[in-house]
Amino acid sequence: MLALAIAERPVGAVADIKHAINEGFHSSLEDAMALETRSTVSGFLSPEAQARAKEF
Repeated sequence: MLALAIAERPVGAVADIKHAINEGFHSSLEDAMALETRSTVSGFLSPEAQARAKEF
């Protein structure tokens, strides 16, 4: 069930989350939070997120 829920999410967002988790685990808190911030902003600015926001 979890795999299906993840598969329904935007590919770019899932990849960013996976990258942030993997990199953040081996980074300082400051670096991990910076990566999270970049990933979040990137996700909100993606064309797919913009389209979903308009549909909402």
